[in-house]
Amino acid sequence: MRNSLFIILFSITLFYTEDVHSQITDTLKTDNSSIFLYPYVFYTPETEFALGGGGIIYFTNPLVEKAKPSKFVPYAYYTTNKQILAGVIGEHYLFENTWLISGILEGGKLVKKFYGAGGSTLEIDNSDYSEKYLLWQVAAQKIFNNVLAGLTYQIEYHDVFDLKNNPNLVGKNIVGSKGGFSSGFGFKFSFDTRDNNFYPRSGIFLDWNSTIFTKDLGSDYDYNTQILNLRGYKTIFPLLVLAAQSYIQLAGGHPPFYSLPPMGGEKIMRGYFLGRYRDKKLFALQTELRFPIFWRIKGAAFFGIGDVAGDFESFKLTNLKYSYGGGLRFKLEENEELNLRVDLGFGKNTSGIYFGVEEAF
Repeated sequence: MRNSLFIILFSITLFYTEDVHSQITDTLKTDNSSIFLYPYVFYTPETEFALGGGGIIYFTNPLVEKAKPSKFVPYAYYTTNKQILAGVIGEHYLFENTWLISGILEGGKLVKKFYGAGGSTLEIDNSDYSEKYLLWQVAAQKIFNNVLAGLTYQIEYHDVFDLKNNPNLVGKNIVGSKGGFSSGFGFKFSFDTRDNNFYPRSGIFLDWNSTIFTKDLGSDYDYNTQILNLRGYKTIFPLLVLAAQSYIQLAGGHPPFYSLPPMGGEKIMRGYFLGRYRDKKLFALQTELRFPIFWRIKGAAFFGIGDVAGDFESFKLTNLKYSYGGGLRFKLEENEELNLRVDLGFGKNTSGIYFGVEEAF
């Protein structure tokens, strides 16, 4: 029932998007910029019914030859159990494509879940806790042809105000169980040969982000994070694209429990609730086959394996998680490879529906 409801809403959205686009092209689109907005409704056991909206604003500098598109992606939703989330993700190219400024600003009041750390944590009757949080991250990278390098700064504030009798948090000496403030500087390195940022058909993308959170910068916790994201794309048949990703996220020191690398969500191991499994080490291998269906509709089928552990020695083949599924893509504009995405993912005894702009990787 939930899946059918979502598919109906997605179909309505496709027609709505096309209708609005055709009616207000003159006011929302110019030769160098476009704005797309869309509503969405969804239901999950964690959020209950939710109503929200999203969009993407992208533009290029008309004075720069072969200018790369800058983009801003706003999103927000409100749920019937009084959760709220809002944010914006941005990438902006400056000085004739020689600098990239990117970042995210996000905040909300959410009911989240914590099952404990590790890849073998059990289902429990009450895994919930409530928090208010604010995240701001910004990166400035100098561009040297296909290489980008620069610095990052990140702050997070978490107010864990209701543990809801979660047995993994109540009465336990868990780092971060009372929330806190994190502040850290880092380094970001990227290598990018993709032929298109929105829907690549060839090339590779490597991104490494290292951040140190320290009390010297006002942080309540001393810890560090490393994220390595490697993607490859190849057209194996006309209009048939194979994408692959290797993703590693590490946390060292004494991170708060909510900063332990989480598995799941709309990008890494679709089908698992974000944070169902989390620990200091996370890895995932994913592949996706992308293909046309008709008109502006594309399809995708994906598969992945991954797991979390407290250290590298604790990873075991017998504990590997799997993820698989498929989805639809709707091309928002005829001359730009920008897609509205809906995916249905499955894991072991779990599933999830994901809705957004751009590909998962």
